[in-house]
Amino acid sequence: MNQKFKGNNSNYKYKLIAHREPQINFILLEYIDGKIEVLFNWDFRGIGKDPTVLLSRDQQITEMFAIQFNHLWRSASSYHDKKPIKSTPIK
Repeated sequence: MNQKFKGNNSNYKYKLIAHREPQINFILLEYIDGKIEVLFNWDFRGIGKDPTVLLSRDQQITEMFAIQFNHLWRSASSYHDKKPIKSTPIK
């Protein structure tokens, strides 16, 4: 597990989603061997209760989330800052 990969391309890119409609939480993971899985459905609305996280490697389900990701990515706005900013306390 502690392998080092040359040319590791682990830069994150992000955009801001301005939707007011709720969106299901999900993350797509693509592994070096080309396999893809999706983790989805965590929800923190029930305070004091651990969220249920589902995992799937089913091709139709991962493709559905890939389509959703691409739709959200296209409709999101680009980030404005090229570097992180410090948060400031509210006065």
